[in-house]
Amino acid sequence: MKILRKMYSRVVEYKYGKMTDRSEFLGGSGEDHGNEYCCSNTLVFERGQFFKAEDLVSHLAKLQSTLDLHAKDLNERFSARLAVSFRESHEVLEADGVNDSRYCNCLKVVVKSAANGGVVSESLIGPNSYESVCAGVETCVSEFENRILATRDSTVTDSIRENIDVLLRPKAAGQFFHEAVGHLLEGDTFELAMDQLMGRVLDPKISFGDSIVDHQELVGLNLIDDECTAIQPMWFIQNGVLNDVIRTKQFNFSSAELRGFARSQSILFPPMPRMRMCVLQPVIGARLQRFSNRFFLLDNVYNGTVVPHALRYYLRGSGYLVVDDVKRAYVPNATVSGDLFMTLESIPYIGDDVSVFASDCFKNGQVVRVGYSSPSVVLLNQMVDGGKVDLVRPEVYSYG
Repeated sequence: MKILRKMYSRVVEYKYGKMTDRSEFLGGSGEDHGNEYCCSNTLVFERGQFFKAEDLVSHLAKLQSTLDLHAKDLNERFSARLAVSFRESHEVLEADGVNDSRYCNCLKVVVKSAANGGVVSESLIGPNSYESVCAGVETCVSEFENRILATRDSTVTDSIRENIDVLLRPKAAGQFFHEAVGHLLEGDTFELAMDQLMGRVLDPKISFGDSIVDHQELVGLNLIDDECTAIQPMWFIQNGVLNDVIRTKQFNFSSAELRGFARSQSILFPPMPRMRMCVLQPVIGARLQRFSNRFFLLDNVYNGTVVPHALRYYLRGSGYLVVDDVKRAYVPNATVSGDLFMTLESIPYIGDDVSVFASDCFKNGQVVRVGYSSPSVVLLNQMVDGGKVDLVRPEVYSYG
């Protein structure tokens, strides 16, 4: 099957006080030869005029002045650096008489210092792109400032290393199910743990799947995947029972219909089984009550992994130690880990406070855009490890 794929992208980046603006075109044709994906390609650079965010481009000088002020203030007050990037891409696919058009954009803001860690935020940019970028930067800078002020004049005095209940806020919960569960169900990984996974029964509150409906521009997908299979929603786990896994033409374990999970970074790479937009179904009406007098609040995940043969997961991120309903300490580089299926067999709480996020996902040298839709989740008796900083002004934690 002949596949023609063209990708146009534009990146506006602010780093170390400099603003860059570049556009590129990457296109070519390829053929799907069973297990081998061959392609011919060309790589040229051009100025694209088809982007939606022309409002941002027309305000670049004004935007740089705004970012310069933020960068100067952050450096003088906290010895912190500011990096901002806006990426926009438009793809066209043609194969077997099917024409597909994809669009995606992303604002990424990073505020970071050597002494106090960093804050990273990613969001979709609306039609008024200049105002959207400014608002996104303000939010990230404000979060960083609040975190610094809460731990100012404190140092890492000791560490936490204990089995403790963990509350995952929606973003962290989405990343947990993406990293620990979703990657395990991708066809090339599933092969390694198939015997251990089949027949497993999990907590009946868990219904976990993938659907890009209403989120096409968040993840840059539309009608077909990169093997030209129609994209359809799918539930991997329903009411705690494993239904199916992420299959492609190359990694297919049954005669069931493929649902469009083959993805590649560009025409230069072979498609692999990849998640698109993970969805953890909320428990409608669930309200979080006090569940422990000492727990760890994981509010941000930097990265994660799952070890297929051991069925053990690891998340690395940041969060707070909460004791008697008060945030007592901040853990900037925490590792949360546990036995995956012992964890999933008993989930005491899945909320209905759903939030939606997106990020870049790295796998086998390829990067694709993925999303998460998830409520808060409580995990029981997980290992939490990391140096902690006692808060100068402890905060009462609100369960609302």
